[in-house]
Amino acid sequence: MPRRLAASVLLPFPAVACLLATTPVVAQDASPPAAAADGFAEIQAEYQELSAYLMKRRGVGEGERKDLLALRTRLDQFALEHPEDPRPIAIDLQVALWLGEEDRVDAAFNRLLDLQPQNAAIRRRRAQAMMQANRWDEVVAVLDDATITAVPDALLDKSRALMNLNRFADALDLLPANDAAPISIASQVTALRAQLAPLLESWLAEEALVASEAEANT
Repeated sequence: MPRRLAASVLLPFPAVACLLATTPVVAQDASPPAAAADGFAEIQAEYQELSAYLMKRRGVGEGERKDLLALRTRLDQFALEHPEDPRPIAIDLQVALWLGEEDRVDAAFNRLLDLQPQNAAIRRRRAQAMMQANRWDEVVAVLDDATITAVPDALLDKSRALMNLNRFADALDLLPANDAAPISIASQVTALRAQLAPLLESWLAEEALVASEAEANT
């Protein structure tokens, strides 16, 4: 049985919607061939119309589901004919988010990263989708050093994922000192450090207590 995403992801996912809205972000390394661009215009127009409608409706009903599945059929055909074009994959990703299909979301992200493994924007947006589903181990794995360097906010995502895995020391170690953090995330780094410090202290105290009780029982 396919995994399902949380209901909140059925609504337009702002980070991925931003990724899809501008082809240069998705296809940053090369523009699609002219023939592919010509053939994609109608599909893109249909997607944009559906996107605008769903943002007003704030949900997916049975009629919208049929429309999205029909769009997917066209996307699949276009992707089959243009396997190196990331645009139908990106739109299929948004369709899968609207339909709550976690496995299909994963497959779309994997295909995008196969085409553009160095695209930090895609990698970070994949992590955000995983955070929606509380898949913290995978968030840590997907946010590599290159992504964090390119997208400083990804540092916060990874630290929060480590925190949710009770890896408080690792989460703190990942964060720069408050006065060394990039200006764009400095206040958030300070707040996250303040949140992590007492959690680590409590965790270490609990570990010490468990060890002490275990020693007393031997």
